Amino acid sequence: MNPDERRPNPSATRVSRTTRATTSSRTPVSTKPTLRSVAASTLSSTPIQRPITSTKRDSLQAELEKDPQLSSAKRQQRTQAFTSTLSQATSERQIVSLQAAKNELENKLRDKDAEIERLETERRYLADRETEEKDARESHHTQWEVERRNLNTTLNTLRRTYEALQEEHTDLTEAHDRVRRKGASEQDALRLEVARLTQQLGHLSQQVEEYQAVSEDRARRIAELEAAVPSAPDPETSMADRSSDNIITAELARQTTYISTLERRNERLSSEVDALRARHASVEVLREENRSLHKKLKVVDELRQALGQAEAERDHWQQQSSAKSGDSTQSAELAAEVSRLRAAQAQLADELGNKGAALRVKQTELMVMSGELDAVKRELDAAKSEVDDLKDKERRLNDRVALGEREVGFLKSMVSTYEQEQDGATTVDDTMSVDGDTSTTAINPATALRLQNLESLLAEYKATNEKLAAEIARAAENPSDLYQQTEHLRTELKASEEKHAETLEQLDQLEQTLFELGGEMAGGRYVPPNTRILAATDSPEANWFAARTETLESLKRENEALRQQLSEGDNATMALPQASADAWQHEKAALTQELAQANKRWQRLKQVFNAKAEEFTETVRNVLGVKVAFFGNGSVRVTSVYDLEAQFAFEPMKDGGSGGGRSMRMVGRGRGGGEDVDEQMEYWIRTEGSIPCFLATMTLVSFDKWKHEQRELGLRQ
Repeated sequence: MNPDERRPNPSATRVSRTTRATTSSRTPVSTKPTLRSVAASTLSSTPIQRPITSTKRDSLQAELEKDPQLSSAKRQQRTQAFTSTLSQATSERQIVSLQAAKNELENKLRDKDAEIERLETERRYLADRETEEKDARESHHTQWEVERRNLNTTLNTLRRTYEALQEEHTDLTEAHDRVRRKGASEQDALRLEVARLTQQLGHLSQQVEEYQAVSEDRARRIAELEAAVPSAPDPETSMADRSSDNIITAELARQTTYISTLERRNERLSSEVDALRARHASVEVLREENRSLHKKLKVVDELRQALGQAEAERDHWQQQSSAKSGDSTQSAELAAEVSRLRAAQAQLADELGNKGAALRVKQTELMVMSGELDAVKRELDAAKSEVDDLKDKERRLNDRVALGEREVGFLKSMVSTYEQEQDGATTVDDTMSVDGDTSTTAINPATALRLQNLESLLAEYKATNEKLAAEIARAAENPSDLYQQTEHLRTELKASEEKHAETLEQLDQLEQTLFELGGEMAGGRYVPPNTRILAATDSPEANWFAARTETLESLKRENEALRQQLSEGDNATMALPQASADAWQHEKAALTQELAQANKRWQRLKQVFNAKAEEFTETVRNVLGVKVAFFGNGSVRVTSVYDLEAQFAFEPMKDGGSGGGRSMRMVGRGRGGGEDVDEQMEYWIRTEGSIPCFLATMTLVSFDKWKHEQRELGLRQ
């Protein structure tokens, strides 16, 4: 290898280092890794030249000095290689810079696209917001219109309701007077009835005492009869027993008749008590009606006062707003009117208080009469219970008397049977004495046994009677146990009846609830338990309620301002409250807007009517060949399209026609129509009475004339 080829060129090395430094300083930061990779690839492709020792450099210099041409060729070759290397590096740097610029432009393009998309999104959002606001304004205006109409309807309804309530108040006042008079008459009747029942109760008490004395007397006599029963078998005293039995039977008949009389009287008193209970029930109904009437009167008075105040305030402020002068006079009149209304209100309140006091007095009297009636009822019930006790005692005494009579009859039959047996036994002894028969001794033991059996049966009957009598006496001595048992049973029966009534009432409520739920389910308004119904906040119903609430609040504020100004009186600084002025300004703006909309609708209707009228006339001209012009008085002018001088004017007849349509008559004509227009008018209008046929004839004549003129014009041309 030539030493000159291996020796590096110091100048070329310095130039390459300077170029690299300059390029690295000019190259952006993002392209440095790329340049580094290119430089690394260049250095890897270029052979590494190691430094040459001083000995070799001296020999190379000596060789170059010997052959100058060889050194110049080598130098030129190295210069070309260096130049190509520099151009290649420059090209690579340019490529890298272009790629970096391309990437930067692509990033900017993406940023621009994102910005355009964002602006387009904002534009669409603003357009949607504008549309929503426009729709919201229109919906608010529509809702305001509906609310205004509803408020007007509500005001009219309230006025009609007020009038109806006034009439109802008059009717209720009359009904209250009637009820009061009827209650007074009922009270008087009840007082008389209570007095009569009190007298009857005293009479019944006396009768009960008498009956008790008779019962005691009878008990004593029955005891005497029981004591006399053992001596009944004596045949010698049978006549006396019969006489005593007859006396007892007569006494029992008399007592039975007396008890029947008492029963009839008790039934009559029971019917009277039932009638009094019915009257008492009617009195309770009247009380309930009276209470309901009072409630209605209170509601009517409150509503009347509220409506009267609202109407008076409204009328007053309307007059005050319409009249700009005379504020002092109006305030004085207003004060006088307010004082008059307050005096009338106080008078009505006094009358109402007097009526309420009178009503409370009547109610107290009714309560007192009801207490007296309840006391009489209790006394009557006690008398009934005493009568029932006496009846029971009488029945027991009758049973004992009947038992004693049966015992007496039984003993008498036994005695008679015994006597017959004794007579039979004596006869047998007389007939059988020859044989020495001892049959009498055989009969006597059987008879004795039978007598023993009868005596034991009688003793058993007596023991049973004594036991029953002891039980009856014990029950009579201690009636509290029976009374307690009876009260306990009555309490249980009452509780069962109340429970049954509550169950029936609950069943009725459940049936009513089921019926209402069926209606709700059929109407689609039923909401099941544990279910939440979600509703949109911006719904027509919510908007309607919100608008209604807002209107009511504004009315309340206006009324409050009016009341405050009324309370201030002469110290008021403003003739009209700000709330009323704002409300009227709002109403004025709404009416102005409504008027503008009405005018706009009228203009639109006018345009549509003109367009339709023009379309109609154009259609008539094309179809019938005439031009029609209508006027305000109902007249019409018809002109042929083929002859503008052929004009005919018609107007409706005042008397009308005999048919369903309107008759027309000719009132004028033009200069056209041909020479025989008078003949055609005479025939078609006056003779035949057909205007359409006349117009058709004139159209044919005008068409012939126009066609002839067109033909002559064509020949001239």
